[in-house]
Amino acid sequence: MLESVDRFTTVVHVHTVVRQDGQLLLSRRALQLPGGGWWQLPGGHLNEDESVVAGAIRELAEETGVVVETQDLVFRHLMHHRNRAGASRVSVFFEATRWSGEPRNMEPDRCCRIGFFAEDELPSPLLPQVAGALTALRDETPFSVAGWADEPAPVG
Repeated sequence: MLESVDRFTTVVHVHTVVRQDGQLLLSRRALQLPGGGWWQLPGGHLNEDESVVAGAIRELAEETGVVVETQDLVFRHLMHHRNRAGASRVSVFFEATRWSGEPRNMEPDRCCRIGFFAEDELPSPLLPQVAGALTALRDETPFSVAGWADEPAPVG
């Protein structure tokens, strides 16, 4: 019989890049929330017993009403980072190659604005992990680490 061992765990976030006419879909966190006022890609925490793909599809639909099928979701980047409070996080970034629906704010209690923005004119402030991931996507870097004292060079 296996013995129960306390192990370190980390929160996993999933994010999806949605493009329309060369622009990115972003949402602005509601001001009363942690990180309020910061812009981000659609996404959120992975649920227990949920794959990262299923979580990305769920979060995108819950937040924006946008529907994407599994075969239209492509892995783009993995980031191990510390959030602003110093807690460890793993963020998985996907891109929707095809999607349907009219993007709209489905969670007005969590989001105060949603819209498409040109990549060279993104709103400010962007969550640091989102800004880092967008740079990594542009550079086609599949992995990065951020916020750690001993950060290794990105692998790509």
